Amino acid sequence: MSDVEPQLSDAPRLNLLRLALNGGGAKLEIESFQDDELSIAARQWRLIATPLDPDGAKNLTRVMQQMVQNRTAVDPGILAGDQPGVQIRRYLRGLGSKGRAAHGDYLIQCGDEWVFVMVVARAPHDEFDSAEVDRVLRTAQLSEQPALDRQVQPAWQEYLENRQPKDPDGKFLISLEPAPVMIGNFDLFEELEDQADLSPDDDDVMRGGRALDRQLIEFYVLDDPLSIRCDLWINREPEVSQPRELVFRAKLEVAIGRLEIWSADEIYQYDIPNGKYDVSIFVIERGKICDDDLTDREYFRRDDLERYEIVLKANG
Repeated sequence: MSDVEPQLSDAPRLNLLRLALNGGGAKLEIESFQDDELSIAARQWRLIATPLDPDGAKNLTRVMQQMVQNRTAVDPGILAGDQPGVQIRRYLRGLGSKGRAAHGDYLIQCGDEWVFVMVVARAPHDEFDSAEVDRVLRTAQLSEQPALDRQVQPAWQEYLENRQPKDPDGKFLISLEPAPVMIGNFDLFEELEDQADLSPDDDDVMRGGRALDRQLIEFYVLDDPLSIRCDLWINREPEVSQPRELVFRAKLEVAIGRLEIWSADEIYQYDIPNGKYDVSIFVIERGKICDDDLTDREYFRRDDLERYEIVLKANG
């Protein structure tokens, strides 16, 4: 995630389905395209775009200019778009002599509309060609109406719609950064977090996890990866012939009609009947990590790689 977090308000913001980008020579895969977020993967970099209102754009510009003054970012100047009224402000970190950067924050102005774009290299500790990103962002243009036919669901939602009966009930890719993986009720977690320090002790870590409440548990991922794939199974066991290692077991009560799973990033939700469940968490193919940074859809297809199985069984 970016160190620069745009401050969002209740003011109307651009429907991103009005935005169009042309990859030109860069092969782009749209990972998710919704009214409030666009995620694109190129061969060496990943782009995430979110809309801003004018006040948010001003605040973000001020923050990024402060980073330039502190020499934590470089401002190579405003880039003019191919279309009239389009300008791109660029703030790059880890910029090398050949125009390769470790991280990019971009602010695109299309007339009166604003879009914040974060770009990172797909491979950890790698760099991307900032000139290639410039060429893509320069093509930014807005249509009069949202292009509803261009919507692309996030991979985990697409999976839920297309899964087969023998498939896991859900598949999620969870960023850690690092942090435990939480399962249960997110609102309850926020309440508990406001009341006390939730840092685990050594005994919790040795057990592989802990229960913070009857509606909230967490488990600790092995070997410190940056992200993990989690497969969810409800009231059934996966048929697995690969090496399987128990990480943590606990009891969990569901009282909000859904299960929420998260760590340092997105909160995934899965509808599930209220009740009491036995939870078992396993890691399969531990340590088998792909050197290439895969898209979520690619990762979901790779059962030869490390993944975590979250198994819930109703116990009454």
